[in-house]
Amino acid sequence: MAIEATVRSARAQADMQLIERLKRDPDRAADFRELYKRYASATFVFFLRRVGDAAAAADLNQELFLRLARSIDAFEGKCSWRTWVFLIARNVLAEWRGSRARHLAERTITLEVAELGGDLSLALDADDEAASVLLRARLSICLRRLSDAARAVVIGRYFVGITLRELTERLHLDNPSGSRGVLLAAQRKLRLCLERWGKP
Repeated sequence: MAIEATVRSARAQADMQLIERLKRDPDRAADFRELYKRYASATFVFFLRRVGDAAAAADLNQELFLRLARSIDAFEGKCSWRTWVFLIARNVLAEWRGSRARHLAERTITLEVAELGGDLSLALDADDEAASVLLRARLSICLRRLSDAARAVVIGRYFVGITLRELTERLHLDNPSGSRGVLLAAQRKLRLCLERWGKP
């Protein structure tokens, strides 16, 4: 028992060192990737046992680490990082159970982010799930920095599948190039915003 307690304490200290580095420099993708490696398997099993479907468990796991990436600054160390991880995992699971439709929509968004990443000329590694999680978190932040019209065009085009012609009509865009011009400008802004972070 004493040995197990010592091991747990050492792991908690190692986690805190990574967390503190990430708080000082959120762009340290290697540190986030290390946290991912330490807990992704355990959280995947947590979800799998509760939902009984590997694909759903993988989606929930990705959503969990997306939220963890966004909430690094909110972690105050009042509990261990492991406890924090599973508290958020339970929240993710509760939301999934409450709304299956929301869960299915998020699976679609994951695919559309890959398409948007292609149009932005981003180098995406489909096998690096940690990098994908970081990209989604950063993309979410960059989208919020766009104007309302630009954000509506990007979301309509990539996440909902509305044509550019429909978007021009729905948004009542009277500029000569319509939603296409808005989309191209938004793509440039998103690319610059993401490039400031560097490659995940």
